[in-house]
Amino acid sequence: MASSNLPLQLTSFIGRKQEMTAVEQILSTSRLVTLTGLGGCGKTRLAIQLANRVSEGYKDGVCFAGLASLNDPGLIPQLIVESLNLRLMENQPLLEGLKRFLRPRQLLLVLDNCEHLRATCVEFAQQLLSAAPEITILATSREALGISGEMIYPLSGLALPAAARSAGGGPPEQPDPRELMAYDAVHLFVERAGAFSPHFKLTRDNALTITEICSNLDGLPLALELASARTNVLTIQEITSHLNNRFSFLS
Repeated sequence: MASSNLPLQLTSFIGRKQEMTAVEQILSTSRLVTLTGLGGCGKTRLAIQLANRVSEGYKDGVCFAGLASLNDPGLIPQLIVESLNLRLMENQPLLEGLKRFLRPRQLLLVLDNCEHLRATCVEFAQQLLSAAPEITILATSREALGISGEMIYPLSGLALPAAARSAGGGPPEQPDPRELMAYDAVHLFVERAGAFSPHFKLTRDNALTITEICSNLDGLPLALELASARTNVLTIQEITSHLNNRFSFLS
């Protein structure tokens, strides 16, 4: 079986079916794919889910390198070597040893959170792609790396329902809960809220408020996760009122 060091996920992956299919197709024809978007839009989670899904197509497996906590760009080769669990010859330059190891291999390398080390990631990716013709790189970054041949897939928030319309100028109609659960943003919020507060349910009485929460947070997965965690101490109406200052509230 091909090796993999992908992080284990403790919660279910919700939505992104269309994005998964599209990026999988791009990966089948491109050697460098970058998922871009705002922080909290779910780039890392999608990359991990996608890498798990396509891993069997890479004879030598998948290597995940999380760069978020790395401040020294010079340590990127060392991080990859450790992620691959390599033992290189003594006094051998890490980058050269890494290129020699990867040259004959068919492998997917996930470079996660490249934005703060972008210049070094660009140079590093170019060298590996030139040295190892059978490797593919899936990167996540707030902005594209800007390498020739790079395919960029921008991510935004999860799918949201349209704003509820009022009937005859009266109060807005309460959405149908069953229809709302078809939207990824609502599905994520409700499922995570249920984990924090076992009695939490989407009903006709709270459907409009939950829709407003998801809309106010632009369907961003991280923001929805943070807001849902408050359901064990606040009502959803209280959560809604706090979202006027959402960044302070969610932090």
